[in-house]
Amino acid sequence: MNYLDKIKDHPILRIRNKSNLNKSLIYASFIFLAVCFGCGGGGSSSNEDPAALTYTTTSAVYTKNLAITDNVPSYSGTVTEWSVIPSLPEGLNLDSNTGIISGTPVADQGPVEYTITASGNSVTTSTVISITINDNAPSALTYKTTSAIYTKGLLIEENTPTVTGTVKSWTITPDLPAGLTLDPYSGIISGVPESEQTAVYYSVTAVNTGGTITADISITINTAPPTALSYSMQSAIYTKNMPIQDITPTISGTVASWTITPELPDGLTLDPSSGHIYGTPSVEQSATDYTITAANSSGSTTAVITITINDQAPAALNYSNTAAVYTVGAVISDNTPEVTGTVKTYSVTPDLPTGLTLNTTTGVISGTPVSEIALTKYTITASNSGGSTSTDISITVNYAAPSGLTYSNSSAIHTKGVVITNNIPEYTGTVTSWSVYPNLPEGLILNKATGVISGTPAGIFDTASYTITASNSGGSTKVVITIKVNDVPPTLLRYTPSKMTIVKWGPFGAWAGLIINMVPGYNGVITSWSIDRALPSGLAFNRLTGVISGKGTKEAGRTHASYTITATNSGGSTTAVISIDNSCIFQSGFN
Repeated sequence: MNYLDKIKDHPILRIRNKSNLNKSLIYASFIFLAVCFGCGGGGSSSNEDPAALTYTTTSAVYTKNLAITDNVPSYSGTVTEWSVIPSLPEGLNLDSNTGIISGTPVADQGPVEYTITASGNSVTTSTVISITINDNAPSALTYKTTSAIYTKGLLIEENTPTVTGTVKSWTITPDLPAGLTLDPYSGIISGVPESEQTAVYYSVTAVNTGGTITADISITINTAPPTALSYSMQSAIYTKNMPIQDITPTISGTVASWTITPELPDGLTLDPSSGHIYGTPSVEQSATDYTITAANSSGSTTAVITITINDQAPAALNYSNTAAVYTVGAVISDNTPEVTGTVKTYSVTPDLPTGLTLNTTTGVISGTPVSEIALTKYTITASNSGGSTSTDISITVNYAAPSGLTYSNSSAIHTKGVVITNNIPEYTGTVTSWSVYPNLPEGLILNKATGVISGTPAGIFDTASYTITASNSGGSTKVVITIKVNDVPPTLLRYTPSKMTIVKWGPFGAWAGLIINMVPGYNGVITSWSIDRALPSGLAFNRLTGVISGKGTKEAGRTHASYTITATNSGGSTTAVISIDNSCIFQSGFN
């Protein structure tokens, strides 16, 4: 084969088509001249066969898409042709004249050995080099969420990376929490965390043949927040110094801590691990709202309960005077209560008598009653926040007993049928009722309101004693008076005739006795008769009727006399004067 044929068959100058023939001939001529003058890259200027072939870099490591530094061969002799098996990575070239390897690799690859052969006229020499093509190291690695907070048991939203360059694999240090995984191909973090943890930092590394890039993220895994908190008693009423029945919570989820606002009353406790409320309250309080919070690392839920603490209800209420009798206008002795327990307030039903008061703090009844009150029952109640106890007492308010009772006429003498002058009492104090014993004479009355004795006596009554009593609720006073009721005094007593001759005398001593019957006339009632002297012999004075009757006698002698006759009753008397003559001679009848 001549040089032209060799040149024409050289891989670089192989004629592809006739249109490039002239250009190829020019290149061939140049090469021919070079061969004739012994030009050979890196080899000997002689026409010796090539030998001792090596390269500047026998284990080359390149970066994808970055132009490599020429890898130049070193050899002896003359090389007429260069070849490589297998073909160099895409983008790299073996210069067939010089044996130089150059170019820009476009794909990454692991270490690959290449046998490069330098051919001479009759002899070849070979060497083996290794070429590794790495990708560009990844860069600018970030994650969608760099401080992730997840909830135990809940599928997380995938945390995806953003990176510049190609990543062959992904790693993370330390290991992710149980249930979470790092996809070694995509770098995506996904899964369902199985346990709670505080914030932990993780280094995620994106790797390719060219290098690595690392990004830090933190992961916190919280338990799902608790929900639906409620308590067994939402409005609790307790008693001071009495152990309470525990209040227990019902809740969904896991609780890490329990708190309450404001603080519970002294003696009550919120169990920080269970949320139970227990204890023995030692103070009294009105209804107060408490907010209880059940929390974990993911959140919290609350419930409001109301707690009222009442005192123990008082008991065994009693008063020092349960049947009190007081006097109008007189300060009473304090009526003091005794009770078991604490009393916040005292009350009474019905209202106490005017002038008396119930101390609503101490329960003492005191004061000065101002009016009379019949026996009345009062219910007194001692109360506190826990309840009440009651007791009944009775109160009677009397007037002060009257005294010093007298009458304007303590020895009264009245006349039948004649209106009497009012007999008026005098006394000290207040009198609410009057009575008399025995009953007053008919026609007389005792005014039950004023005590005045008045009226018109309808009969005749001998002197009698009467006890009059002036009374009030506090007592009574008495006085004894006498009353006599006389008849109306008789009047107009008369005898007709008022002169009478009872003996007729004749001459020589002759006489004749006359029969007489003198009947009195009068007005009124006469209970007794009297005459001031004895009648002449033969005449009689009837002391029941006042009649003078009889027959004159000689023994009377000759006389002429006047007689006063008195007619009497209890009211008085009346008189009449008569004359009796026994000296008339031969006369008869009346002179």
